[in-house]
Amino acid sequence: MSLLKNLLLVAGLTLATSAHSQPIVDYDAMPDPVQTVLTDLDGDGELEATSVFALNDRYDIVTIRPFENRGDRDFDAAFVVPINQSDFDTLEIQANGNLRIYWGCFACGRYHSTSSVTVDARDGEIKIIGYDDSYADRIYAAVITCSVNLLTGDAIVQADDVDKQVLTTNERSYPLSALSTATFPQVCRSAYARYDEDFMVQNYPDG
Repeated sequence: MSLLKNLLLVAGLTLATSAHSQPIVDYDAMPDPVQTVLTDLDGDGELEATSVFALNDRYDIVTIRPFENRGDRDFDAAFVVPINQSDFDTLEIQANGNLRIYWGCFACGRYHSTSSVTVDARDGEIKIIGYDDSYADRIYAAVITCSVNLLTGDAIVQADDVDKQVLTTNERSYPLSALSTATFPQVCRSAYARYDEDFMVQNYPDG
């Protein structure tokens, strides 16, 4: 990578790690994206191109911009997201046209962990409308999941084949630009406390 590109990435990192700023990306100077998908987030019939770029060992940058200079210029933006080391692609287009962004870590110590957010354009802003999290405990062969609908506040937390919690939360959708400083959904954090070591021993004895 050229010195210029390195300098631009350092500058992007400085901006990206500020809680009050959004990274400024010079697309002509950036390296090739890790992945690009096309979608129509706002349903106006014009495509947006969403790309993910490697930034450093903690974060990636996701850019959403009009495809071939068309589409809604309101969505010409870049966002900081956690680095993805899971066994999923970072970007996925869902059947209804929403965008899903994944991150996590595969085989990191005791756990496989994966998180994702569902993204949609609402009222001229790109928002996170859903949050999903899962982890697999490799010792007990147990899979724990939490799925939160941030439009309705409905949440489902499960220990695979053993336990299911149907919950509600006051947590709601928020701008994608706030993802790098957002906290893990409290409804998931509280529900996960149930699945401690004693729970694992009792419910997954063959682990």
